[in-house]
Amino acid sequence: MEHRRESRLKINKAVTLSVVNLMGEPSAGTLMNARVLDMSGSGLRLEVALPVPCGAEVVIEDQRMRILGETMRCDPKSDGYIVAIRVSETGLLADA
Repeated sequence: MEHRRESRLKINKAVTLSVVNLMGEPSAGTLMNARVLDMSGSGLRLEVALPVPCGAEVVIEDQRMRILGETMRCDPKSDGYIVAIRVSETGLLADA
């Protein structure tokens, strides 16, 4: 039995992920495609092709929303990585 503080909502949504700050230093912010697997009130899990370092500040966007967060885990899987993000801020994009 899983004992989590918050329930998770299963999602299967394509987004983009950009690393904006790595170990206190601004990053180039290379965009990569990602897929949201599930989310809770304070975090989300993504599937990505490349590893994202723990502690990296990231921006996740779709057509309507921007999420700012920090990478908490990055676990390899057979065809990519599963990344856990702690959400710090969410907002709607201006043209949404």
